[in-house]
Amino acid sequence: MLMIFRILMGGIVPLLLIGIGILFVYLSHKISHDQSKLEKVCTASVTGTIIRLTPEECNVSTDIQTKQYLYIPVVKYDVHGFIYEKSLNGHNYNYFSIGEKVTVNYNPSNPEQFYVKKDTAPKTIQRYYLPVGIFLLFLAFLEGILSNILIFLI
Repeated sequence: MLMIFRILMGGIVPLLLIGIGILFVYLSHKISHDQSKLEKVCTASVTGTIIRLTPEECNVSTDIQTKQYLYIPVVKYDVHGFIYEKSLNGHNYNYFSIGEKVTVNYNPSNPEQFYVKKDTAPKTIQRYYLPVGIFLLFLAFLEGILSNILIFLI
């Protein structure tokens, strides 16, 4: 029993925390990097229209009676006579509204590459993933120190 405790405390738990922490830091960096690349290449802009909000059920609640949804807005925009319909990131129901006019920044060389500045989901995700990742790495560090102290005392 003592050996299992030592293995769990000294090896598996810190490794899991390190792995998950690194994953969160990596995803934060990737989202930030991808968004920065989009902002650099998407130098042209047009006015687009939100044409649809598609509900997508979220399974974050344990209460079966209450279903929660993210609404995926679809923006329609015209570049030199070509019509594009693209999905944005999910938001609460009232974040975007059908018929709302939004500025679509697009890549003049590839108009399918685009972003909508009002769509703050990538920056919000990035803002939360980085501190969570750092916190998990810090917990792994503490777990490693505490497990070594406990193993020494036992």
